[in-house]
Amino acid sequence: MNHSRLWILAALCTGCTPPNYHRCDKPGRVSLTMRGTGWSQIGDELLHIRVFDTRDDWVEQSASEPLPQDGNLEVLYECGLDEGVNYSVALYINTNGTGGCQRADDSWKHDLGDTSNDVLLEISPKDRFSSAVCEQF
Repeated sequence: MNHSRLWILAALCTGCTPPNYHRCDKPGRVSLTMRGTGWSQIGDELLHIRVFDTRDDWVEQSASEPLPQDGNLEVLYECGLDEGVNYSVALYINTNGTGGCQRADDSWKHDLGDTSNDVLLEISPKDRFSSAVCEQF
């Protein structure tokens, strides 16, 4: 396959939901699937998640997920976000045993951009954002 055909194929698929993650069938809503490997035996073994609207930092989704023993994490917010809104997702794990994000040693932040389609976010514990206070929590 030459490069021009590959580019056309990629252009035709722009805007389609890639395979292997949830497709939302509710009008005006999108799903967020987060998955990754290596998520085990870190800190308190709870991944704290906040998905927030970047316009006003309003928290749209919030959860604490136990880290899987096999390290293969998958978190799904099925039809949980409004279509066309700019979101970011922030994650943290308490590694110092004191609890609360202000004392979290490991945190991650990902900009989801304009959620006009269902979103798959590949996350890795190696992609640490900072070890600073994370005010959005």
